[in-house]
Amino acid sequence: MTIRIVATAFVFACSAACDRRDADGHRPASQRAAAPADAAVAPEPVSVAPQPVVPAPPRDRVQAFCEANYRRLIECIDDKAFWNVMATLYFQTDPQLAANPAAKEPWIEMMRDAALTLHREGELANNCRATLDHNKWPTEEQMRRVDAARAQSCAAFGNAYGYMMFGEGVFFEVTSPVDDADAPQAD
Repeated sequence: MTIRIVATAFVFACSAACDRRDADGHRPASQRAAAPADAAVAPEPVSVAPQPVVPAPPRDRVQAFCEANYRRLIECIDDKAFWNVMATLYFQTDPQLAANPAAKEPWIEMMRDAALTLHREGELANNCRATLDHNKWPTEEQMRRVDAARAQSCAAFGNAYGYMMFGEGVFFEVTSPVDDADAPQAD
């Protein structure tokens, strides 16, 4: 087992743990609570209906889902439309990235190389286990949507898979940081 598994807890989740801030040290507006328009006026109370708790799918189902997505990603590894969709969706998570289209191609190459390395070393299943340990899980509905798209073109798969990750945070948002004491040690 290599350190690379933990270092890339998931090919696309590696960037999720970064604390995104602008040049002035502020988080993007999408990550900040909105300030009241007039601090002297108390906001109106909001009635929020309780949301039903949706049980998480079984771990073995999510593990199989993660591995199936990796297999499809490897099948799409040279598909430009797939990577264009993935990069476009990823870059929308950070205004600084979205404003820098020149960074798209290096990002694609980095992600392709990381996926190919995990594939060559036979570490995709281990990487999925680490992802499930530390990142947000999909719902059954999200898995159904990506499962259906996986059977279509690489671009359709990239759209559903990328939106699930970067738009909805599945396998992208860190829920339990990796503890260095738990990380595999180099041989």
